Amino acid sequence: MFLNDIRFAFAVLRRQPGFAAVVIVTLALGIGANTALFSVADAVLFRPLPYRAPDRLVALWETTPRKARAAPANFLDWKRDSRSFEKMAAFGAVGFTLTGAGEAEHVEGASVGVDYFDVLGVAPELGRLFLARDEERGHAIVILGAELWQRRFNGDRAIVGRSVLLDGTPHTVIGVAAPGLYPSWPTASGRISFEQRHQQLFVPMRMDGRRAANRDSHVLGVVARLREDVGLKEAQQEMSALGTRLAAQYPGTNEGEGAMVTPLDVELLGNVKPALRLLLGAVCLVLLLACANVASVLLARAAGRERELAVRRALGASRGRVAALLLTESLLLSLLGGALGCFLAALGVGAVVSALPGDVPRLAEVAVNGRVLAFALLSSLLTGLAFGLGPSWLASSHDPSLGLKESGPAPDRRRQRARRSLVVMQVAFALVLLTGAELLGRSFDQLRRVDPGFKPEGILTFDLTLSPRYAEPAQITSAYAEVVERLRGLPAVKAATIAYDSPLASNWIDVFSIEDRPQTEDSLAARLAIVGPGYFETLQTPLVAGRPLDERDAQGATGAVVLSQAFVDRHFPGEDPLGHWLALGTPSFTWGSKAPSRFQIVGVATDVRSLGIATRPEPTYYISAQQFPQRGMKVLLKVGLDPLSVVPSVRAAVARFDGSLAVGNPTALALAIARDTAQPRFNTLVLMGFSALATSLAAVGVYGLLAYSVARRTREIGVRLAMGARPEQITRLVVGEGMALIAAGSTLGLLGSVFAGRLLSALLFGVEPGDTLSFFAGTFTLLVVGLAATYVPARTASRVAPATALRNE
Repeated sequence: MFLNDIRFAFAVLRRQPGFAAVVIVTLALGIGANTALFSVADAVLFRPLPYRAPDRLVALWETTPRKARAAPANFLDWKRDSRSFEKMAAFGAVGFTLTGAGEAEHVEGASVGVDYFDVLGVAPELGRLFLARDEERGHAIVILGAELWQRRFNGDRAIVGRSVLLDGTPHTVIGVAAPGLYPSWPTASGRISFEQRHQQLFVPMRMDGRRAANRDSHVLGVVARLREDVGLKEAQQEMSALGTRLAAQYPGTNEGEGAMVTPLDVELLGNVKPALRLLLGAVCLVLLLACANVASVLLARAAGRERELAVRRALGASRGRVAALLLTESLLLSLLGGALGCFLAALGVGAVVSALPGDVPRLAEVAVNGRVLAFALLSSLLTGLAFGLGPSWLASSHDPSLGLKESGPAPDRRRQRARRSLVVMQVAFALVLLTGAELLGRSFDQLRRVDPGFKPEGILTFDLTLSPRYAEPAQITSAYAEVVERLRGLPAVKAATIAYDSPLASNWIDVFSIEDRPQTEDSLAARLAIVGPGYFETLQTPLVAGRPLDERDAQGATGAVVLSQAFVDRHFPGEDPLGHWLALGTPSFTWGSKAPSRFQIVGVATDVRSLGIATRPEPTYYISAQQFPQRGMKVLLKVGLDPLSVVPSVRAAVARFDGSLAVGNPTALALAIARDTAQPRFNTLVLMGFSALATSLAAVGVYGLLAYSVARRTREIGVRLAMGARPEQITRLVVGEGMALIAAGSTLGLLGSVFAGRLLSALLFGVEPGDTLSFFAGTFTLLVVGLAATYVPARTASRVAPATALRNE
C-alpha cells in the first residue's frame, strides 16, 4: 500500500510539474541553508574536543579586575595550594627563526610546563613528551608540531633524535605532537590562540628563581584538569579564596586581584558559539517559513482535489487512509527538496567557510559528510511532517457529500483560517529576522566607523627576531637601525619603524610609579609599548601635546616616555603631564645600567584601540626601543602600493643584511583590522541573507493567499462591480485584507523581536537591543514588501469583468 501511494504521488507530481517545482525549490532553500550551517556547527561546535575527557579541562586567569594572564609566582602558588585539579600547567608564546633545513623561516609555538600534554590528555605522534627533568637547564630540546613536521621535514619519521637550529642554537627533537588543537598564545586581552600557526613547536618552560618570584608580569596562560569529584563551581570558589589570600599576603602586587575558572571549550570557541547558535536559530526560522509557505500551497491545492478525495471517501477509503496518501505526497516533496538542498549545501558550504573568520577552530574539517547527510534526511522527514500533516488531516476531514455536488463545495472556513494563520506566522517570523538583521547591520556600521587611532592603509607589518649573537643592547639597536634603513631605501617604502607589538595587539602590561606622588599610588600598571623612532609618524597617530619619540631618545640618553590620552585621563586628570617622571623597573631590571629607570614624559598621543576595534582604549605608555631593546620586534612599513606586493623585496633586503633572519607573518594592517571585524561581518551578512529570504517567502505567502482568495471570490467581486463598486474600491478591499494580515503578523513579530534583541545583545556594538530605529526599519521594510505583494492580486481583482464572472457562474 505504501509503495502504491509513492507511485501515485509520483504520478500526481508529474501531472503538476509547476506546483512540484515551486514546492521543491522552496524546501531546498530552507533545508539547504540548514544543512550548510549544520555542517559548520557539526565540525566546530558538536564534535568533542580532541582531548581526553575534554569536559574536565579548564583555563585559569587572573582578574586585575579584568580577565588577565597569570604572573609566574601566582601560578606557582595556585599549582602548589589548589586541591580542585588533578594537574595544572602554564604556557606562553615563543617565536624562533628556523634555519639549517632550507630557507630561514620564522616559526611560532609555545613554551609549556612539563605537565602540559598530560593535562590535555594527548599522546605524541612520534617520540616522547616532556618529563620533569626537562625543566632543568641543560641541553635544548623541542617537540615539533605536526604541521611543521609535515611541511618542513616531509613527515620524516627519523626526525626524533636529530637537531634543528632555532635562533642559531641546536635543539634536539624529542618528539612530534599529534595533530590537534593546542592552547598556545595567551594574549593580554584575555584570549587564547588555538591557531595552527601558533602550534608549530613546543619547548619546555624553565623558570629561574627571579622569574618564579615575579608577581608583576602577567604573561602566562594556564590550563588545568578538574578532579573527577570537583565541579566548575567548587573550583571557582577555591580559586577565588586563593586569590583573596594572595591579595592579603602580597598587597603591593596582588591587591584587588582574583582568579577566574572557565571551561576550555569556551576559550576555544569564544564568540563563535553564540554566533553560530544564533544563526542556527535564524535558519530554523527560515525553514519554518518555508514549511508554512508550502503548507499554505497544499491547503489551496487541496481545494482543487476535493472531488477526487470525495470519490475516494465515497468508495470506502477511511479518513486516515486519505490523510496517509496526502502525507506520502508531502514526504516525497520534502525528500526531493532535501536532495536538492544537499546539493545546494555542498555548493555553498565553501562560501560559508570562506566568509568565517580565519581563527575559527576546525574549519578545515567542515564538509557535507555522512553526519550532515543524516541531519539533512532527518530534517527532510520532519519538514515533510511539519508542512504536510495539518493540510492532509484537514483535507481528509472534509464532508465527501459536499465534494460530490455539481455546484462544487462551499468554501471551507477551517481551511481559510489555517491559511491566514500560516501567513500571519510567516510575517511574524520574517519581521523577527528583519529586525535582527537591522540590529546587527547597525552594530557593524558602528564598528566600521570606529577610529582605531592610526591609519592602517598601506601599512605592512612583519615579525623579525634577531639571533642570540645580537646579545648586547647596542648590537640589537644597531641591527634594527640598519634593517630599517635598508627597508627605507626600497622604492615603494615611504616610512619604516619598529614596535614590540602590533598597534592592534598590546601584549605587555607592566608596572610603573609616578614620581612626586603619594606612596599609595605606587605599583600602578598599564600597557607598555616599545616603539622605534618614527613610529607615530609612520602610523599617523596624532600627538595631543609634546613631541614623539625619535633619535634623541637613544641608549645612554635621558629616559623619555609618551603617554596615551587614556593614561593621562586616568592618572593626570585636569593637569599637564609633560615634564613629570615615571619610574619603570623593567628596563633596568633587564639590562642593568645600560637602560634608564626614570623616564620623563615628553608627549601625549591620541588613544589607540590596542586590544581590538570593539574595545575601549587602554592606558598606554610608549618608550623608545633604543632605550629598552628587544631581540624580537615587529617591523612596520608605510608603502605606496599594495602592502603585500613588496614582501619579496622586503625578504631580499633582510636576507642581504643577515641570511639567518626570517620575515615572519607579513600582514597588511588593514587586513588585520578586517580580520578583527570578520565575525560581526559574517553574522551580519548571513542574517541579512536569511532575512531577505524570509521576507521573500512571507511576501509569496501573502500573494498566494490573496491570489487564491480573489480566484475563489470572482463571482462576489463581479456582483460588487455590477452593483456599482469602483475598481479602486475593490483594490482597497483586497489590499486592506492583506494589510490586516501583515499588521497582525507584525504585532506578533515585534514581540518576538524584543526577545530576539536580548539574545543578540552580546553580539551588538554601540547599539541597544531595543534600538527603535532598527525596529522601525524592519517593520517599514516588511510593510513595503507586503504592500507590493498585496497590490498584484488586488489589481487583478479590480480588473474582473462583471459579465464574464456572472456568466461563468
